[in-house]
Amino acid sequence: MTNNFDNIKITKYLWKHDAYRYVLGTLGNAPLIFIGLNPSSATPKNPDCTYCRLNKILKNNKEFDSVILLNLYPLVATDSNDLPKELNEFHHKKNLACIKKVFKECSESNKKLNILLAWGSGIKKRKYFKDILKELRKILSKYETNCDFYYIESKNIKYPLHPLVLPKNTKLEPKSFPIVYFS
Repeated sequence: MTNNFDNIKITKYLWKHDAYRYVLGTLGNAPLIFIGLNPSSATPKNPDCTYCRLNKILKNNKEFDSVILLNLYPLVATDSNDLPKELNEFHHKKNLACIKKVFKECSESNKKLNILLAWGSGIKKRKYFKDILKELRKILSKYETNCDFYYIESKNIKYPLHPLVLPKNTKLEPKSFPIVYFS
């Protein structure tokens, strides 16, 4: 059976299915698109620590007026150790479809995609993340010339830092595409 996710409707940028969340946030005139590892417990009415920190960072970065949260893997888990050892192909494909839809909608309504890469050290915990990054790289290649990338790095670390380890007054500066995070 093939799944066609072309007709996914994203309403108010909360798209959730049982224990999976694909998108959370709002589409303003200049959204910051956050790509994390996996979602935690945040909802529009009940923000979690990551969502709150991102909104505090936005206050120090006036060029953005909203935030949209996406993740490499859509399973809601407050601890990345709880992620499954094997990829759930159905939810993975649905997640990629939602990422594509958000990028498409943002690029159609805005001049640039502003993407904050911030999946943190949990990326090392599951082998399938390497394949997911390759797929994300392929999706991003369509928008690369119309994208500003943001990420906070630390010496000798091969992953972008998660916002919870950043100061609230972090100033985001656009950078070149970080190929190192995708290889």
